[in-house]
Amino acid sequence: MDRKDIDFPTPSGAYSFLFNRIGENLCERYVKKQEPDTPISIILGMEKEVREGRGPIYMDPSKTQWDPAKPPPFFAGRWGMPKVLDFWRLQASKQLKYGPSPSPRVEVTAALNAELSPLKVDHEMKTSLDGLWAIGDICYQGSAWAGAVPAPPGRLRGSGVMNTLFTSLRGGPPAARFAVASASPKIDYEELRRLKETLFAPMKRDKGFSPDDAIYLIQDVVCKVKYNLRRSKDRLEEALSKIEEVQQRLVELYAKDGHGLGKCHEARSMALCAEMTFRAALRRTESRGTHFREDYPERDDQDWLKWIIIKQKEGKMDLSTEPVPIEKYRIKL
Repeated sequence: MDRKDIDFPTPSGAYSFLFNRIGENLCERYVKKQEPDTPISIILGMEKEVREGRGPIYMDPSKTQWDPAKPPPFFAGRWGMPKVLDFWRLQASKQLKYGPSPSPRVEVTAALNAELSPLKVDHEMKTSLDGLWAIGDICYQGSAWAGAVPAPPGRLRGSGVMNTLFTSLRGGPPAARFAVASASPKIDYEELRRLKETLFAPMKRDKGFSPDDAIYLIQDVVCKVKYNLRRSKDRLEEALSKIEEVQQRLVELYAKDGHGLGKCHEARSMALCAEMTFRAALRRTESRGTHFREDYPERDDQDWLKWIIIKQKEGKMDLSTEPVPIEKYRIKL
């Protein structure tokens, strides 16, 4: 396969040191301003370089000369991370004293680093479903604890253990009070029988749709730049159609044991999350953060400083919007 035909997923890492095949620095070409995390512009820039025949992409810190008295390009200087800045100054001092590293340049490919934490909660971590609270990664963006800034700010993937501790301290007491005050639920044994039958249905089949194949087909859509990073109406609709093809086959899933049964349910959940993601992306007709629409390349606070709310209605996804209460946030970016 010709390298320019490869459809890379997203990269993460020290993007100041990325170079194309002919030695051009991609950071200088594609990054116009300092951002708290890997900017979408260089991710799309890597894809563009490869597609236009200037790949492969290399990481080569030895080609960047640092002045130890100044912050390295596009790193930590203005983001309140002095220890990170000290680390890079130490590396610069070593390079000036001993010369560039003898290590050869390393070819890099992009690896998807994505998060889905969209569950909306209130200040006590209660969801919109009566009796259900949520803490940790599942809700840290939905709760908007970080204010009007990227969450998490900086290069920490996930929301961190302290967020889990904090949200559990917020949500635990009201959840406990609810449990104490609630009466014992009335069990619907007929519904229980139907749920059990649905849960174990894949183990009653010895052939059909493999969960491994289902997961591969889902990942083949969600991990591609053209569907999940360089978006447009046509490509998002194409991605949805591919996910729907997988969903139609989920009734054929089969499992030989409990491990396979778990994979079957993972495949169902992944397909559902993919559909929600693409439907929300199709609805949001602007670009914001890592949500980039080629057909709507500009951020639009006037029309889209909003959350997209997804609910189930008559067995289908119902999408609506809710304004972000920006006036209540003490931290704004």
